[in-house]
Amino acid sequence: MNLVIIQHEKLFSRGLKYLIGQSVSLQIHELANADAVESQLVSLNPNVALIDVDLPSCCPFNLAERISALVPMCKIVFLGRTATNLLVSNVLQAKADGFLLKSDSQETIVEALHKVLAGEVFFTSSMMNMIVFDPHLRAYRMASDGQGPLLTNRQIEVLRYLAWGHSVKQIAKIMHLSEKSVDSHKYRIMNRLGIHDRVKLALFAIREQLIDPWAAEEIS
Repeated sequence: MNLVIIQHEKLFSRGLKYLIGQSVSLQIHELANADAVESQLVSLNPNVALIDVDLPSCCPFNLAERISALVPMCKIVFLGRTATNLLVSNVLQAKADGFLLKSDSQETIVEALHKVLAGEVFFTSSMMNMIVFDPHLRAYRMASDGQGPLLTNRQIEVLRYLAWGHSVKQIAKIMHLSEKSVDSHKYRIMNRLGIHDRVKLALFAIREQLIDPWAAEEIS
């Protein structure tokens, strides 16, 4: 069994690797960014990918899509600092197999991996308080009808770069899009959120755990 931890904080990643390795019989590999995923994932052929939602180099939900395309049988588990409405709704939209908090206990993380490997889903307790199982959809959904996904994966990626202070021109270059396309995404994001100020947009991204402000230097 193979587990890949996609996480940019080396100290945290190694600590997590040590904790998991004590209790679960898995080969555990650390990947620091999306480029490493693209170049190494197929050869590693993981059973589970543990993806940090704070990755500064890319949108974690877009990355999950690429992983599922490269290794269709790989289970996807997201790892975050806290559960917010926007984050949880996008975890559900991504059809993830699990969501854990960085503050969850070793026992919780190990239990989650066992359940996910057995074909079940596992969501941290704070997320479970925000969702309900819909027997008609045979899947979990947000408990409140007004808490559905506000933004697409592409819009989240654009929002993250805007929140880090990148210009439309810089974002277009990073994402290999036209400036007109990025400007269109920016307009739709601001209208959908009702936020028309870059500073407030950055504060929204931090509050909703879409970016880790301390990781900003890593993508400058």
